[in-house]
Amino acid sequence: KSRLIVKNIIHNYTAFDISTIDKFTLKIIKSFSHELNIPVDFDISLDTDLLMQEAVESVISKAGEDDELTRLLLDYSKNNTHDDKNWDITNELLVASKQLTNENYKSELIAIENKSIAEFVEIKKIIQIQLKELKQQAAVSSTEILNLLRHNGIDLESFSYKSFPNHLQKIVNGTLESKDFFKFIDIESVKVNKKSKDTNSIAAILPEALQKLEQIYMVLQKHILLEAFNKNIYPLSLLNSINQEFKKIQSDQNIVSISEFNQIIYNEIKNQPAPFIYEKMGNKYRHFFIDEFQDTSVLQW
Repeated sequence: KSRLIVKNIIHNYTAFDISTIDKFTLKIIKSFSHELNIPVDFDISLDTDLLMQEAVESVISKAGEDDELTRLLLDYSKNNTHDDKNWDITNELLVASKQLTNENYKSELIAIENKSIAEFVEIKKIIQIQLKELKQQAAVSSTEILNLLRHNGIDLESFSYKSFPNHLQKIVNGTLESKDFFKFIDIESVKVNKKSKDTNSIAAILPEALQKLEQIYMVLQKHILLEAFNKNIYPLSLLNSINQEFKKIQSDQNIVSISEFNQIIYNEIKNQPAPFIYEKMGNKYRHFFIDEFQDTSVLQW
């Protein structure tokens, strides 16, 4: 069978082709440049990182021209300095901008592409208010548990190494580390000194205390999630500006980044009843053999 295949390939060599998936995609784009609204004589840029760097530098260079953008860039730089990071935000923006060409985040990026810098600034203000409220909520609830212990005449020394009340106090002070979340989730996890006279009193109120503590843990988890989002709001709010520059550079230089190929084709064929790629190329290629399929992206598939 192998000999027969080789023989057929040799005798029909013009109908046989080996290429990378990107090269195959390029053929499709070249064939349908009109339908895809791409100049016929466009060039291909294989160095997406270089284009993205140019886009990032272009956005930063606008500091001083656009008031809104300038304030955001300055706040971003000041925030980094406050966190003992490099005031130069270029590298962080380059890392964040890589998500623009990552097809796995396309739906998320589309969801925010119409949001302005002003909207992101407003979102940040709302998040900061929520962070403060969550922290206060956790502190108040922890204080209530400590008061519950004291109200029932329980000596805090009754707990082994005072670990349970100390845990609650850390929440009140805002110093509890995330690795200690859910440290006390059941009665067995709360250790009481064997010689304590408060054993029965502790056993009576512990279920209520642990139930409240579980709710506190949930609040603290939400706080961490919002805090992570808050830290990334600066680069996130600049992604749209970077993406606009990225597209402008390609348009001005009459080039298309190789990272754009999959999305360009997908946008064109996703609503087609019969994919026009097959209609155009199916007459020539009857069979396709895809090797190294694990390297093929979802959009290519």
